[in-house]
Amino acid sequence: MSVAFAKNKNLHISTQKLELILELIRKRPAKQALEILALSHKRAAFDVMKTLKSAINNAEKKSLVIDDMIIIEAYAGSSMKLKRRKTHKAVKMKRMAPRRKMYSNYVIKIDNKNNLKLNVKKDKKIKDNKVKLKTADIKPATISKEEV
Repeated sequence: MSVAFAKNKNLHISTQKLELILELIRKRPAKQALEILALSHKRAAFDVMKTLKSAINNAEKKSLVIDDMIIIEAYAGSSMKLKRRKTHKAVKMKRMAPRRKMYSNYVIKIDNKNNLKLNVKKDKKIKDNKVKLKTADIKPATISKEEV
């Protein structure tokens, strides 16, 4: 299976905001995802679009055709948090309030539609065999009237 991926590290945006954009493109064809990101007004959409283009280029190097590409995974995770202090203007004692500047990492994985269908079929066969083995091993309990 030739899965191509691209990742971006230390993007200055919270994971929650980034996840909203990644939900828009998850499990969609690559061309459609590029169109969605181009029309999005979110700040991080531009960075996600650059990473998606990088993933598409990586997939083309692995001889995948852009018409058959589909985004199989797109997920975000938190990275470092810068801890800063800011003074309150209203308080005379000038107490410091903590501010955390959030950073995120994210990964976009692309695969061919045909490869995706083959993998699903293999997984179903494996699951069916496991279920058959488990049900065949279980023997019904028999209780005689003398034991009760």
